[in-house]
Amino acid sequence: MSYNKRGSKGVVIMKKILIGLVAVVVIAVTANFLFPSVNSLADLKRIDYRDSFSQKESEYYVYFYQESCPLCLQFSPELVAAYNDNGALIYVVDMAADQNVGAWYDWDAHKKQYTKVIGKVENGVQVFNEGESSAKYPSNEGWVISVKDNNEIVAYNDTPMNNRLPQSAEEIQVSGTPALLKIKDGKFAGYAEGVAEARQLLGTYKK
Repeated sequence: MSYNKRGSKGVVIMKKILIGLVAVVVIAVTANFLFPSVNSLADLKRIDYRDSFSQKESEYYVYFYQESCPLCLQFSPELVAAYNDNGALIYVVDMAADQNVGAWYDWDAHKKQYTKVIGKVENGVQVFNEGESSAKYPSNEGWVISVKDNNEIVAYNDTPMNNRLPQSAEEIQVSGTPALLKIKDGKFAGYAEGVAEARQLLGTYKK
C-alpha cells in the first residue's frame, strides 16, 4: 500500500513536470509565431515614413537606412540582435525609396541659408565685407571658410539644423543615415543619427 502511495506521488510529480514542459513549449512556439526571429534587416517589416507614428504597438523603433550606406551596414546587425534577443520591435524605412523622399532634410535649402560670401581676396590679401570677419564663423560651431576660384571668401555651415524632436511624421527630417526614431504610446520618445547615437537610443528599450 505504501509502495502504491509513493508510486502515485511519483506519477503526480511526473505529470506536473510534463505539464510544465508542455507549457514552456507552447509559450515558446507562441512567442516565435508572434515575433519570429529574423536573420537580417531584410526580414524586418518595411513601412512608409508617413506611418512612423501610427503602428499599433505601444513601443517600437523606426529605422531609416539606405542599402548604399556603409554605416547602415555596420549598425543593422545590432538592430537584428535587439529584435531577436530583446524583443525590440523595429520597423524599417528605406530612404532610397521614392515614397520616402519627404522624410529627408532639405539640404538644398540649408546650403542657400548657411552659405555666405563674407569677403574677397584682393592682391593676395583677404578683404572682408563690412561687418564680417572670420571670427564670426567659428569652426567649433560647424563653420568652414574657403576661398573660391573667383576669389570670393565663403563661409559655410555643414551642420544640419534639422528638427530632432518630431511630433508627427510630417516633422521628420532625416539629415543622414543611419537614423533611429523611438515611438512610445504613439508619441515621440527619442531620435538619433549616426551609429553611436542610434546604439544608445536602442539601448533604452525595456522588455
